Amino acid sequence: MVKVCNVILVLVLLAGYLYSEVVINEILYDPVGTDTGNEWIELYNNGAEDINLEGARLQVAGSAFTTVFTFPSYVLRAGRFVLIGETNVTQAAFITNLVMQNGGTETDAVRYVSPDGTYTDTVLYDSPNANNLSDDFGNVANSFAPDVSAGYSLARTMDGSDSNFCQYDFIAEQYPTPGLPNRIPVDYAIDSINLIPVGDGYNLYADIRNFSMAYSDTMQVSLIVSLNGTVINTFVITPIPPWEFCDFLEAVNLYSYSAGLVRAEVIVYGDVNPNNNFQTLEIGNPTIYPMFINEIMYDPATGEQEWVELYIPFYMGWQYSFLLSDAAGNTINATLPSLCPEYLVLCRDQADLILRYPACPPDNILQVSTLPALNNEGDILRLIDGYGVVIDSMSYVGVSSKKGISLERQVASDSTVSWQYCRDEAGATPGQPNSIAPPPPQVEQGKIRLTGSAFNPSAGESMKLEYNFADASNTISCYIYDMKGRKVHTIASGLDIGKSGELAWNGKNGQGKPFPRGIYVLMTEARNSSKNIILRKQLTVVLATN
Repeated sequence: MVKVCNVILVLVLLAGYLYSEVVINEILYDPVGTDTGNEWIELYNNGAEDINLEGARLQVAGSAFTTVFTFPSYVLRAGRFVLIGETNVTQAAFITNLVMQNGGTETDAVRYVSPDGTYTDTVLYDSPNANNLSDDFGNVANSFAPDVSAGYSLARTMDGSDSNFCQYDFIAEQYPTPGLPNRIPVDYAIDSINLIPVGDGYNLYADIRNFSMAYSDTMQVSLIVSLNGTVINTFVITPIPPWEFCDFLEAVNLYSYSAGLVRAEVIVYGDVNPNNNFQTLEIGNPTIYPMFINEIMYDPATGEQEWVELYIPFYMGWQYSFLLSDAAGNTINATLPSLCPEYLVLCRDQADLILRYPACPPDNILQVSTLPALNNEGDILRLIDGYGVVIDSMSYVGVSSKKGISLERQVASDSTVSWQYCRDEAGATPGQPNSIAPPPPQVEQGKIRLTGSAFNPSAGESMKLEYNFADASNTISCYIYDMKGRKVHTIASGLDIGKSGELAWNGKNGQGKPFPRGIYVLMTEARNSSKNIILRKQLTVVLATN
């Protein structure tokens, strides 16, 4: 029996780069019953120094930002909260009319503006961003927190943690905590499983991860193992510290004659993301048919339909049933045609698809009665074979400006998989090979450029850091930090490089294990041949999982 918890390497605290300002930590914009008098905004000083808020402003936005409160002289101490509420919020330090929008049809926002006006922190929630509300960089925002139910607040996943991506920073909180620390959400996951033959039976290996800051010695963590839906083993797992993982290895009640679907699921009370709590593995039956999700139209032009294209590289000559499901568990069951094309498009209306895309061969379309709804804000698609084994999967974050343009699967020469928006003038290539992306423009001299973020390390994806400097000879150092300011990985340290090129990172540590999903910081420093610093920059990297 082996249960070994592994600690991700922690070396250096980089406090000054990550936490230095006042942030909006939690908001209640849609109280149960009457909103008037019950709304509130909680601020948090995530820096190391006290800050006088005199002259700072709170703004709310529906169609445009409007100032609803200006602070008098008030010192917000480091690591402390201040609550601004309406008349019924008795614990508020300041009372004012907030009149925040409730979402429901389009993006709304709340913004904090520093006393000197040079810094903002903005919470944008719901979509689409019909009024082109801006983010903290002055760009039209494309990252949104969810629109929560009445009585729920929007709360940061960790007090003060700010990646400037609202979709990652905020969650719906059923039990608001005005003026108090936010509850820490629990998110356990199984990254992978394997069965290791031992004599006439098997040991189960499971990579179990804690993708959250939640930790307590008294947490109840269980691992349930089943075969074809029948539970065969239940194990108690020692609670895993934040952002760490546990290598589980234990004998299970499976034997050499066992056949079917093995499922391992980690169970923790209050887990906010049950979709990543399990993995499945087929035993005794090989995967029959290689298939891939190849192209999707998740946000079609007005009046047009969603569709999904599959890539089937080898024609096997038999019909084969499969499932297609989304993150919410909506599923369709379909069967490949006996004469199966290499590119097969699933849609609800074959004639309409041909009318919109005349180049799509009719025989490459499989009309189905329904499809899992492809959410415009983002979703996860899984392709599942007849035994319940996930053959392929992909995830995406929607971009409102790409309406009517498909997402395409791209495979690089090194087998790295990435997703890009279609470059074809038709906006999509259903039933045909995917469009080829033109080479990106050269990086401006003296600059660097990050591409490929967000990416999924478990799917073989990677990010690239491109550079272009004036001197023929330079050195570069690139380090990855987590959101607590800890250096967790070194991409390059004083590496000799030429004038231009690129560095890649596959999202894994030195032992080849993927880092947990989440927001990371990439710190880059370059020096010329005279050892003078020519560039120092901090960039945000997002690791995602399917």
